[in-house]
Amino acid sequence: MGADVTVVPEQVFGSRYSASNLEIKPLNTQLFGPCSSPLKIQGNITTPITWRVSTITVDVYVVQGLKERFLGQSAIESLGMLRWVEEVNQLRNKFDPRERYPKLSEGLGLMAATYTIRLKNSAVLVSLHAPCRVALPLQPKLKKEIERLVNMGIISPMDRPTE
Repeated sequence: MGADVTVVPEQVFGSRYSASNLEIKPLNTQLFGPCSSPLKIQGNITTPITWRVSTITVDVYVVQGLKERFLGQSAIESLGMLRWVEEVNQLRNKFDPRERYPKLSEGLGLMAATYTIRLKNSAVLVSLHAPCRVALPLQPKLKKEIERLVNMGIISPMDRPTE
């Protein structure tokens, strides 16, 4: 969902808290960012944070090289910014598309005939992400799954790039 702790860039701390009497307390703790990359922690401060009518006191970690500030999950929940709703099962019971449209959830969803999708000549190819490498321990499992999908006729091998 986001940050486990509340963090601010050191520039934000300098511009926002320099006039106050808050001092950064040094830490011996290591925090990690996305992809388990270690963060350069300058220290932390304890400060009140207010949202609407709620005020809480939180530990804020000052991080060197950070570009954005992040409010930690426990602070978000304590301030009432986010409420967990555990009613997924009730919603699913109200409307189940598999019951209403049973033919849509049978088999592979193959069409009765070949269907051609026509694109405008001005259509632009957009890739939302680049292909990623598969971790070495997962490669045999992936290869087995690809072979299964080929045998079922869901995908077919290609020996050249496609458009």
